[in-house]
Amino acid sequence: MLQTNPSTPYKQKKLEKCVEKIKKKRFVRLECMGQSNPKMK
Repeated sequence: MLQTNPSTPYKQKKLEKCVEKIKKKRFVRLECMGQSNPKMK
């Protein structure tokens, strides 16, 4: 695995949550891919 930057754990946790959602509802994948959302920063 790649070494993590200080900002990586946050993104990783977000991704993990997204993956969980995706497993439950496929359409949520679009939400997860829109991580450049201004609201999320």
